[in-house]
Amino acid sequence: MMEELAKEYPIGQLCQVLEVARSGYYRWRQGATTAREATNAQLVEEINSVYQDKQESTAALGLPRNCVGRATNVIISEWSD
Repeated sequence: MMEELAKEYPIGQLCQVLEVARSGYYRWRQGATTAREATNAQLVEEINSVYQDKQESTAALGLPRNCVGRATNVIISEWSD
């Protein structure tokens, strides 16, 4: 969307209208990962590992799968500082 609009309007003006920091737009465009994103990705890996371990241990005990829990997705809420 931004690339199409940038043909007619300056990026700085687009960022201002969309209430996006210009530096954030360029960082996103380069595919840079923020420290928070890296921390969240690591946390998701750890949660999935613990969940998988729990699934395996309950299966070994012959417990029904729903004893462990029904969550399959991890949602991390980010609060602005």
